[in-house]
Amino acid sequence: MNYKSEIYEAMHEDARADFEAGAISEARMREYDDMCFVKEPAPAYQESPFPAIKAGAPGGESRAAIDPGAKPQSAPRAQSHAAL
Repeated sequence: MNYKSEIYEAMHEDARADFEAGAISEARMREYDDMCFVKEPAPAYQESPFPAIKAGAPGGESRAAIDPGAKPQSAPRAQSHAAL
């Protein structure tokens, strides 16, 4: 990770020594990390290749809701015990 400046680097090194000696808590050390390091930019948004996600359709909707040109499919019928 990169430091914001040489001053922040020196400050962080001192805090690290204090942390290793038990003088400051892990939570306080994280505060020094946040304060001293350059924040990495968030990754760029990438559009989803999946139509349901791209269109915003909930996962439980039928294919016709995602693709209006699709023909509805019926579920296969269960056979009764008498037919077996």
